[in-house]
Amino acid sequence: HTIHCDLTEISVRVYQLLSSLPASIGNFPSPSEPYDLSSYVVKADVFRNFKTRLKLYKAVAASPSLLEHYEELIFSTIIPHLKSACPSLPTPTTFYYQYPPSLRLQPGPSPHHGKTHCDAIYGHHDGEVNFWVQLTDYELTQCALMVESSPGDFKALTGPPHTIHQFHGTRNRHFAPPNNSSFTRVSLDFRVG
Repeated sequence: HTIHCDLTEISVRVYQLLSSLPASIGNFPSPSEPYDLSSYVVKADVFRNFKTRLKLYKAVAASPSLLEHYEELIFSTIIPHLKSACPSLPTPTTFYYQYPPSLRLQPGPSPHHGKTHCDAIYGHHDGEVNFWVQLTDYELTQCALMVESSPGDFKALTGPPHTIHQFHGTRNRHFAPPNNSSFTRVSLDFRVG
């Protein structure tokens, strides 16, 4: 499933967050197009290094403006989408969502990729649904999350920036392929159960 909505405010907040990170993690070239996330030059290994990814996670958790817009997305778009997709849910239904979301930076060009996995191996519950939000243009990076719909049948989650993809990550294997472009892929992901 895909959801299309205006995520400009989230992109602006991500741009502001990345601009505030230490230069040891990365920076935007000067001059750069306003809010062009794909131009972020990553210096640290935020894609593969756990300690650096943890710094990014903590920066997201300490960004009230980004988190405010994230929760607005959850309550105004994601939960209504889930309710309409599952009309037989009891009323009221309580939803739980990941807080904060994960911000992913995948610099290019790089041979590094994410390992193929399903989230059940990390203890995630079968009742969770994954959402992956591509904040950069697939046409630039040619890099998108690959998700298995049936054994061995992987498909890229493509679309214009601000496309939200829904998939069942607990059951369906997925991975991030190498980013062979000269741009950085930026995405958000989170789970709702």
